[in-house]
Amino acid sequence: MLPSVSLWAFFLIFPNESIAMNSNKMIHSISNNSRRKRKCSGAVGTTSFCHNMNDVRCCPDQQRRKIKYTFFGIDDHHAFHRFGGAANMAATAITPICLHLSYNKDDDNGDDDTARSQFGTRQYWDDTYNGYGDFPMEEYSWYYGWEVLKPYVKEHCNRKDSKMLLPGIGNDPILLDLLGAGYTDITAFDYTESSIERQEDLLSYVPGSLHNHHHSEYGDENEEKEGKVKLFVRDARKLDDQWTDGFDFILEKGTLDAVYLSGDGNVEQAVSEMKRVLKKQNGIFISVSGVVPYELRKELFPVTEWEWLRDGSEDLKAGCFIWRLR
Repeated sequence: MLPSVSLWAFFLIFPNESIAMNSNKMIHSISNNSRRKRKCSGAVGTTSFCHNMNDVRCCPDQQRRKIKYTFFGIDDHHAFHRFGGAANMAATAITPICLHLSYNKDDDNGDDDTARSQFGTRQYWDDTYNGYGDFPMEEYSWYYGWEVLKPYVKEHCNRKDSKMLLPGIGNDPILLDLLGAGYTDITAFDYTESSIERQEDLLSYVPGSLHNHHHSEYGDENEEKEGKVKLFVRDARKLDDQWTDGFDFILEKGTLDAVYLSGDGNVEQAVSEMKRVLKKQNGIFISVSGVVPYELRKELFPVTEWEWLRDGSEDLKAGCFIWRLR
């Protein structure tokens, strides 16, 4: 049985606004006193918001499916910017607002009793990619999409043949964006097979994009179909030995957050593995992250080993961290 747990984080937003949610009911609320007694004027996750912050039953039919401005999925980057960026949750706040994420024994199937949150369990993500979760199963861009990331990627990965690694790809359509931008050597993985199946579906619309391995009907020899994207089912805490020093560029969006929430020591293992597979000297790591505590992040990416090119906790317009491996 899983005990109830809570994750508290702090971030900088406007004084009269807050986000109130839990693992099963997420409601975007506006805490302006003049609005508290108004009836709900719109569906959660749309451009209209639930204004009754004291009533968790507000718009109950919208709470699970049409969620956009939530802790783990903000696909409108303008809204993300407005609320200060998820990365600022762990930063010093002028106006500290608490974000409370909780769950109980009924929130998942107990497959990982060390998880801090349901977001750190494999079952949660399996359910999501099979259409039973809180977010769309077909495709979903965590935190924000390509238009926000594009200038960072182009600045720090200007060679189109750079070997790129995308951990925890989920059902994010960013692979299509990278292909459209001309990148030709992309590896992506996730630890749920359902996620990789979603990515295969997305890439099926781009002829020649997917690099496939499969067994020949005539024996055990592998037939290989060349493509620009390689997909794998992998655990971020234990990557392939042959990947050592194999990548010029790593881009992750929310993966370190999910690994951190999966239990003690896991995010340390994941960062260690990603460091191992990143090319020594000048390998670039871009991380869109808002849950890993800032002090822990500094321990994970010490300045003696990593050059901090961008500190996302200090940038209100993006929760984007960029490091170069020394």
